[in-house]
Amino acid sequence: MNIKARLAELQNKAADKTVLTKAWIIERLIKNVERAMQAEQVLDREGNATGEYTYQGSVANRALELPGNEIVDRDI
Repeated sequence: MNIKARLAELQNKAADKTVLTKAWIIERLIKNVERAMQAEQVLDREGNATGEYTYQGSVANRALELPGNEIVDRDI
């Protein structure tokens, strides 16, 4: 196998591991909205409810803005 072919193979394998999908990003944005809007309990690292709820409107708005822009751009 020549060097260029091997290098291309290794680069493709690395790229496969780092690719983000639109679905993955939207899923994370939805999680941010739910947390910011207090739709989900805050959990500690072990998954136990902390009893804490804090409203973070700017976080929710930003998380909604990103996919919202995508939808609006498609409709134009």
